[in-house]
Amino acid sequence: AFVAHIGQAEVYVYHNGPLRKVFMDARLEVCTQQTFQLYNGILAAMAAGDPIWQNLFREGEPPVVILDSRSSRPAINGMLQNPTWRLVFADKTAAVFLHIDTATRLSLPPVDPSPLMYPDGEPKEKSRGK
Repeated sequence: AFVAHIGQAEVYVYHNGPLRKVFMDARLEVCTQQTFQLYNGILAAMAAGDPIWQNLFREGEPPVVILDSRSSRPAINGMLQNPTWRLVFADKTAAVFLHIDTATRLSLPPVDPSPLMYPDGEPKEKSRGK
């Protein structure tokens, strides 16, 4: 899995490890500086709509991509525009993307992204001046 916010990676590890792995374990003693830089480069490429990051995952099954709705907004917006990835889950906390082939094989349809729009609740109307 590629999980961003890095703090959420530990939640994934807790529920899915040791069978399933994360791209970057957030514990400082586990990942290298190179891995951390690559992780941030992948997020930037996702946000820019640059598919180059997908080359890192050519071998094996493409990862599940789990993006925090508060701290990964640019990457979510980029992934929503990527035709080879499908949003299969969205709520106020996270967006989950699967490669289109995996989502099709699992019969997972695209979901409505609107829960991601206001992760902290609906915006309050601006108060009108008196």
